[in-house]
Amino acid sequence: MKNSVKIIAILAAIVALSSCMGKGQRASSTFTLGTTFEMYESDIPKYVVDSMMCSPTFSWEQITYFNSQSSELNQGYEGGFKFNTKHGWSEDTDEQAYFTSAGKDAGAYMSNCYLGYLQTPSMPEYDIKFDYSGYYTASSQIVGCCINNSEYTMRLYDAGEIHDGDFLKVIIEFYNNNNLVGSLDKYLVDYVTTRELQIVKDWEDWEMAKEMQNNKITIGSFDSVKFKVETSGGKLVPCFCLDNFMVQLSVEF
Repeated sequence: MKNSVKIIAILAAIVALSSCMGKGQRASSTFTLGTTFEMYESDIPKYVVDSMMCSPTFSWEQITYFNSQSSELNQGYEGGFKFNTKHGWSEDTDEQAYFTSAGKDAGAYMSNCYLGYLQTPSMPEYDIKFDYSGYYTASSQIVGCCINNSEYTMRLYDAGEIHDGDFLKVIIEFYNNNNLVGSLDKYLVDYVTTRELQIVKDWEDWEMAKEMQNNKITIGSFDSVKFKVETSGGKLVPCFCLDNFMVQLSVEF
């Protein structure tokens, strides 16, 4: 997936192809669309508070990421995604560390920007939605993403506070017209299914398309995504970091 984290955008080609079609004819195309969040980096001096920014949405082309805060920038955050530009530091508070990535780099593949995620009792209906307006038909299939533990989780690990029976599992659910069409999950902390503690310490590729193929899992086309985090409780907090979320879109226009 290392090469696929680059955005493969052929929207310009779609427009050119559309202009060549005769009246009344439709064209179709399939392309991979990914979000790396670097487009927000220019806004850092204006909006980022202590390396973080919370906004009702973060959008890129057809993909929109949500949190449950009010409509005002950097105000009223309750749960969901926050934009971040750094990796963890010892002086960070625990609350800051919930949204800060583990490892040596801020984002995946040495990028400067990514999203931190915290699950709370007050969450948006969906965490990611797709806008297919402007197309006659559209369908989507998951490719994958980059995922990481938070600096907070790594602090627990370094302090020896993760024990036999502990776990932190990220579940991603896919919906179409509010109907669940499939789900996948990944352990970021696993001291349940293995004899020795397994923990994600830096950015990893979650190659969902390959996982589905290898395990013969079928997930239908979707228009919304919901993340859930399950933990064993105790000091583990339901949080993680996300970068390079990628889907394959097939559209008719």
